[in-house]
Amino acid sequence: MLSKRVLILSITAVTLLLISVFIVPERILPWTVYGIQSDILWQFRLPKSLTALFTGAALAVSGFILQQLFRNNLAGPYILGISSGSTLAVAILIIGSHYFPFLNNSIGISMAGFAGAMAILLLVLAVSVRFGSGAVILLFGVIIGQISGALQGLLNYLAMPGDLKYFTLWTMGSFTQVMGRDLLILGIAAI
Repeated sequence: MLSKRVLILSITAVTLLLISVFIVPERILPWTVYGIQSDILWQFRLPKSLTALFTGAALAVSGFILQQLFRNNLAGPYILGISSGSTLAVAILIIGSHYFPFLNNSIGISMAGFAGAMAILLLVLAVSVRFGSGAVILLFGVIIGQISGALQGLLNYLAMPGDLKYFTLWTMGSFTQVMGRDLLILGIAAI
């Protein structure tokens, strides 16, 4: 019962915040900002905050879906090797950017990560259909994750210094380059 109340209060608080930001006229609010402060709020801070919100929600839902799909509470993108497959595909794209520079942009990197994650997910699904055991699936996912990590380490060793730096910064994650178009694509994908 308490969790239901907390959920209702949280939804109410977020709704009131969104109403105050988007609907109430600027002159009524005591925290209204003008000029450069307004630009910073609307063009930089709000898109990054919404990106973090959408990303967190999408990660939580995707983890829950993986647990339900494999009927195992330990199933997650790291245990199953899905995140390692995604990172390996991005490493191939970034470190091999000299061979296909037309793909080395934010959309190309996102598509490479998605393709790598889907390839590993389909591989794990094929193993789950064949063996069906939860422990076998988890062990297979860990093995795939380790193999992907080893291949990524080999690519890091062979990489040019600039490409290695770019890939390392990508693996750390950042919302610094988020713009309106990126937020729109992420919002649609998350929903």
